[in-house]
Amino acid sequence: MTHWVYIYEDESSNLTIGITATMNMVTSKLKLKELIVYLLPFELPFDALAQKHLLGDISKESLLYWIEKHKEATKKWLNVMGGR
Repeated sequence: MTHWVYIYEDESSNLTIGITATMNMVTSKLKLKELIVYLLPFELPFDALAQKHLLGDISKESLLYWIEKHKEATKKWLNVMGGR
């Protein structure tokens, strides 16, 4: 089973980091002005959890750099998932 680590940004530019095994449910529950800005799949739940904790422990500046660095991969996965 694939586990997904994601970050979404709300209308106030707040970032929220999450982990899920059901990405379709996450994309369907996002509010209109919330956008997924980072998305990466992991086959092992432990790897996904470690990634989530790593992202939660770094500075906002580093997190924004990480998001920018993975922008193209995120776009690819969003297209595959049909998200926004």
